[in-house]
Amino acid sequence: MIAAPDACELTIEEKVERLAELRRGLDVAELVFSRQAAEVARSSEFEKQGYRSPLDWIKKETKMKTGAAADAICVGEQLDVVDRSADAMFQGEIGFAHLVEIARTVEKLRESPTSRGFDEAVLLKRARAEESLTAFRNFCLKYCHAMDPEGYVEEELSGLDARSASSRSPGPAMGWSS
Repeated sequence: MIAAPDACELTIEEKVERLAELRRGLDVAELVFSRQAAEVARSSEFEKQGYRSPLDWIKKETKMKTGAAADAICVGEQLDVVDRSADAMFQGEIGFAHLVEIARTVEKLRESPTSRGFDEAVLLKRARAEESLTAFRNFCLKYCHAMDPEGYVEEELSGLDARSASSRSPGPAMGWSS
């Protein structure tokens, strides 16, 4: 186990303070990683390396789960329009997980032809204020609905269609039983 020599002598409160400091450092490293992951994702080098997508290449080489690698790429791709949120993360006002939620929200709204846009200040203010990441994630969903009602409904219906289709089909490795 890697630990500071005096780690055993710390109080629980001091250990929590250390955890918060460590997390801030990890968040900064995640942001640097995200910027570079987006640069890799913009290239076509993955094809030369024999991968189906930049995401596949990044997750394989970094030993990450798909969701975490996709989140990193998304944050890196949205950095140009969520720069105040990235600055807030550097200042320790929000965490990298908040930045992921902001970037995912912005990505959805930027890509939707029916979106009325987004206001980073609204998202950042709420990220700073929320007590939990779950509450902030719920706010982001409501914000997407408010800023793009048509796109939100379309996304919900396509998700419903996909779930419905998967429950009707036995899949390639399964068969119907009676």
